Amino acid sequence: MNAPLERYAVPTVNKETVRLIASRFDLPLELLAERLPDVGINNAIFTLGENLILRVARNDPEIFASVRKEALVVPLARQIGVITPELLAFDDSLELLPTPYGVFNRAIGQTLGLLDLKPSSAANVWREVGRNVARLHTGIDDQGAVAALPDASVESAHPEDLEIAGYFSKTEADWFTTWLERLDGLSGSSTARRFVHADLQATNIIVSHRSGEDAASFVALLDWGASGWGNSAADLAGVPTRTLPYVVDGYNEVAGMDECLAARVMACHVRATLASAMRRPKPGQSWAERPLSRLIDLFRFGLEQQAGAWQLLAPR
Repeated sequence: MNAPLERYAVPTVNKETVRLIASRFDLPLELLAERLPDVGINNAIFTLGENLILRVARNDPEIFASVRKEALVVPLARQIGVITPELLAFDDSLELLPTPYGVFNRAIGQTLGLLDLKPSSAANVWREVGRNVARLHTGIDDQGAVAALPDASVESAHPEDLEIAGYFSKTEADWFTTWLERLDGLSGSSTARRFVHADLQATNIIVSHRSGEDAASFVALLDWGASGWGNSAADLAGVPTRTLPYVVDGYNEVAGMDECLAARVMACHVRATLASAMRRPKPGQSWAERPLSRLIDLFRFGLEQQAGAWQLLAPR
């Protein structure tokens, strides 16, 4: 009898496992699995030949729930024009593996989060991210099985939280508070509840990029395990600060011009950055898990905004 799988462990995926999965779902039987480097925390990713991906959940009930959610959301997202890989098979019976798994068409390209590209070099990628998120926010109604999905978690902290915790003094807290009050005053009154991706970081974006070139093009948006219902502006706030002008431009192209959206997104972004600053860094994880990187990017954004509407939203 096999020993119980430890929490967060990944079950063994061998040639026989792949053969059984291929037979069950009428996939090519000659497939071989090769594990890819981890860029997320919920799944282990394996290539199945050149064109398929096997995503195997780590052993944890909350992760099981997130991958079941993904199996529901991916087909809906594709129906409304969001560019994300097709889900070909999903199995949570625990018969072939002790954790749920899914087989997807492979998005051929590189993970944006693993490339050292300046935001301006990936401007078209970030605009396309904004367009896809706008389709998501405007295209999924609060009906059917998706209506029962919970609200997505939103990372947020207030300046006084960091003051009380000792991260900075009242002087810095007051400065952040003044900035946020200015942003809130420009944000309008929209509080639309939308279906959101809730994890828009660069490790969930696949791009086409040639080695040595300082540019990339959008291929697909991945990883719907954190999705749910929430605030549309907060959904756009998880990306690096210096990409926000491109993301918001693309979003407004699809959703229609909203002159207050940038201020709402910036306010959510600042509060999310403050929340991340209170966490320990996670070596080996994505850029978004590095608190100082997020803070530095926030202030680099302010230094770079010399003119235009975004200058009014930058720190002073």
